[in-house]
Amino acid sequence: MIEKINTQIKMLIDFIRKSSPKNIHMLEILLLLVSSISAVALILLALELYDPYWSLFIGIIISLIILKLFHFKIVFRDSRFSIVILLIIFIALFLRFKPYIYLSGGQDQGLYISMATQFEEQRGIYTIDTVRENLDDKQKQIYDEGMLTEGSLVPGVAFIDAESSKFLMPFYPLHSVWLNVFKSILGAENSVYSLTFFSLLSIFAFYLLGYEISNKKRFVGYLSALLLSVNPLHVFFSKFPVTEITALAFTAFGFYYLIKYYKFLKGEGKFNLLYFLLSLAMFNCFFYTRTSGLIYLPFFYLLAWTTLLFERKRFTRKSIFTYLLFLLALLIISAIYYYKYLTLLFMSYYLGISSRLGTPKLLIFGTIIFALCFFLMVANELRKRLDGEKLLQITKKLISIWTILSMVLIVIFNLYNTYKLGFTDTYVGIPFDTWWQMTNTEWRAFKYTALYNTILYISPFGFLLYVYQLFRIKQKSLTQILLFIFISYFFLFTSYLMPFVSYHFYYARYLLTEIVPFMLLATAQIMGSRFKNKILRMLMYFLVAFSILYSLFFSLPQLKGEEGAHIQFYKDFDEYVNTTDLVLISINEDYSWPSNELMTPLKFYFNFPTMRLKKTDYIYKTELINMYEDYSDVYLLVSQRIDSYRGVEYVKSLQYEQSFFSRCNEKHLYTFLVAGKSSQETKYPFCNDLIPTSHNTGSIELYLYRVDL
Repeated sequence: MIEKINTQIKMLIDFIRKSSPKNIHMLEILLLLVSSISAVALILLALELYDPYWSLFIGIIISLIILKLFHFKIVFRDSRFSIVILLIIFIALFLRFKPYIYLSGGQDQGLYISMATQFEEQRGIYTIDTVRENLDDKQKQIYDEGMLTEGSLVPGVAFIDAESSKFLMPFYPLHSVWLNVFKSILGAENSVYSLTFFSLLSIFAFYLLGYEISNKKRFVGYLSALLLSVNPLHVFFSKFPVTEITALAFTAFGFYYLIKYYKFLKGEGKFNLLYFLLSLAMFNCFFYTRTSGLIYLPFFYLLAWTTLLFERKRFTRKSIFTYLLFLLALLIISAIYYYKYLTLLFMSYYLGISSRLGTPKLLIFGTIIFALCFFLMVANELRKRLDGEKLLQITKKLISIWTILSMVLIVIFNLYNTYKLGFTDTYVGIPFDTWWQMTNTEWRAFKYTALYNTILYISPFGFLLYVYQLFRIKQKSLTQILLFIFISYFFLFTSYLMPFVSYHFYYARYLLTEIVPFMLLATAQIMGSRFKNKILRMLMYFLVAFSILYSLFFSLPQLKGEEGAHIQFYKDFDEYVNTTDLVLISINEDYSWPSNELMTPLKFYFNFPTMRLKKTDYIYKTELINMYEDYSDVYLLVSQRIDSYRGVEYVKSLQYEQSFFSRCNEKHLYTFLVAGKSSQETKYPFCNDLIPTSHNTGSIELYLYRVDL
């Protein structure tokens, strides 16, 4: 029995070595490192043993073992690239310097920064509130009055367990892991260079996708990379610490190595372990960067269906299905991870999708599974009964009709959404109305739609080129056809479920992970074509130049300044207060937004013991006075002078400044974003008829007092 097992293991190792390429390039080694470090960090987080240095060390060791085990020879010269890619990377770096150290709480970007710090402090996913943990019951009651709102400590920090004062930031873990890794290597204020790293990786990935999809035309690859590198949406989120750029890098490389894996199967008739593992590893990282991996399942099902329909070789079909089964297993494992360690995120996403299925769920789910299996069987039978070339031509005609029809549906969805937003009361009473005054704006409401904003970000001519190609689907390769199906699917999905861009750039990010970059990739395919007709060739040169200049017109203004609260406020604060002091915050109700913004970084990034008071005179409560002796000093941060209060000593006034990009009057945006007010004066405050080019700064004055009671 033991000998049989040993024989099977030897056969497996022999198969793996034979299916492994002899050479490996530096890019693949880098991605192997990224995926290994990511996997180690996620496991350590789950075990509450997280440490960035151990994650790096163990990840590097695993990568070295893999290189040694499969006898890879490292090759430094990479024929896929030329010096042109360095020029594109230089342009990309110029536009992306420097990334924003966005500390303010209340929205995802600041919470990811604080979450990265808490991972290292707590060594796990959960956060213990050390101030609340040491309070008695009466003190906790006062603490909770000022701190807790609808079960949250501050927006985005959820209360998990009252007894242990345990909290959770229910956001995607891997993005914050890499912020923390870069913080550990480069220093606290440089954690956001993680964004720069993944931004450049995504540009490399789109060069390779353009290069591979166009059958190794370097010009198409360079054009794909250049269009992405100057795109204002990609530029902004390469500096703004949310997950979209990191996710894009992972999915782009996942698709690139999947294409390489498939082409190797077709060309060499062999299994390529490197491409197989790298593609799976990239998608695995994506699953922990965003939960939208579930939304990719219909597309991967289409890949399975296409394989059964067209692929004549049993070995190729088996290899593709092996890949897809492993991918599904990784997605299921990620769902289990979310369920066990990030339950709130699991509930809001996976169960949110499940609730849309209606009832009875088991019957509906079973019916869907049965239908999917049935259509796979149909594809298998069609392959056996019909001629391959004839089948391909019929399928191309059907796909051409579907992609054109999907674009018609997209236009209809967006016009209908415009009608509902602009002419009806459908959205009255929710943030579209109460915060952003988007409702009842008649046809001006079209400027908020996903369709309009997609056109903005890829340029009007770029969008027309994309639509033009929908009528030429029959002339495309199978890989190119799948690209257009992918875009059409996500464009439909976004138009239906996330129909509006409330303001730039924040809500335009839902166009970034799939629609805009892959649409740019599709337009690069035709822009990079070598037309025999001189007029067509000149027209394409003009369109390339126009697209680049159009993007630069909106990207270059981003060099004017940063987005978010200025870090100088926290530096000034740090001159007087240290982490052994207690910080009390009492912000006037008109300034409720800054109190949330301040609480998160002070408590979770700088680790100041911090507590928000329901009322300023709570400082005189006996329960709180009893707390003061546990700290070196007690400081009070307020929005109005309180010099007449007993037992307080004025220390300093601090300017809380916040900058943002807009196309609006600075006063309106300052009033809306910084002061948290809403009035008739803020009608149409975000003016998102075009991409923002104006950089504004608003400020309020806060006052720091020392409490001595």
